[in-house]
Amino acid sequence: MSILEKLNQLKRTLRMGWLESGIPPSEAEDVAQHSFETTSITILIGDQLQRKGVEINLGRAIEMAVIHDWSEAIMGDLSREVSLELGEEIKNDLEEESLEELVGELPDGEKYLELWREYLGGESIEARLVKSADLLSILVELINYRDRGWGNEQLNEIWDNVRGELATYGEEFAPVGELLVELDGRYSD
Repeated sequence: MSILEKLNQLKRTLRMGWLESGIPPSEAEDVAQHSFETTSITILIGDQLQRKGVEINLGRAIEMAVIHDWSEAIMGDLSREVSLELGEEIKNDLEEESLEELVGELPDGEKYLELWREYLGGESIEARLVKSADLLSILVELINYRDRGWGNEQLNEIWDNVRGELATYGEEFAPVGELLVELDGRYSD
């Protein structure tokens, strides 16, 4: 199977957090949709940051956003329960092994692995931008579900957890903080 066929699987890999929260499979976001939205948010916020004079390699950030969940083409999207049982280190090792399996034979395979490791480490401004976009995508999708009638305690718990994690990025990146205020208003409506 070619890498394109494997990546195509992301369009059929549903996000487990939504399924665990009672979102029907027919309505649940898939990994490809999430990756597209994360990349779009990365571009929009990155452009704003550059206009404000922030030095950021937006091309690198965009590549990072596109590949941040590629490992799920091999291993699927793990449920929160499984992720907690495995622990962060083992989960990260499994993701890296899956990504190596996916891109290992490509001429630029090591480049993709380095981008993913950079994202995971969160040390660069590009990695933190992508992580904030990843989290913002979750909040946007959560509002979408709530607006369509799927509000429940599990979704509120996801909101609280993601909102808390995103707060530090809102302090670093003004556009993220502004979006967070807007999303808070939407979620509390």
